[in-house]
Amino acid sequence: RFGVSWAGMEAGAAAGLVVGIIAGVLLLAFLQVPLTNFGPSWSLKAWTRIIRCFKRGDVRPWYWSTIEPGVLYLSSIPRQREQLGEMTAEPHNLGAVLSLN
Repeated sequence: RFGVSWAGMEAGAAAGLVVGIIAGVLLLAFLQVPLTNFGPSWSLKAWTRIIRCFKRGDVRPWYWSTIEPGVLYLSSIPRQREQLGEMTAEPHNLGAVLSLN
């Protein structure tokens, strides 16, 4: 037969086999994300950080649009506190920023 006999293995060899299988499954879960865009959340987060390291200079400028004056504004994510100064001034009276990322 082609099965693995746990009775004939030493404890160290069996532990090494289990650790190797777990490491292989984790490696495959990590490497499948760029190919399929599907995987465990820890792997997706790791790939997000890796990609953002290479895209450092590609930050869009901050802007905002008025949807309903005095009530609803749509904007990109403000990266600095000074960027909110224009919206917090009258007549906008900004109370909160909602991000849809």
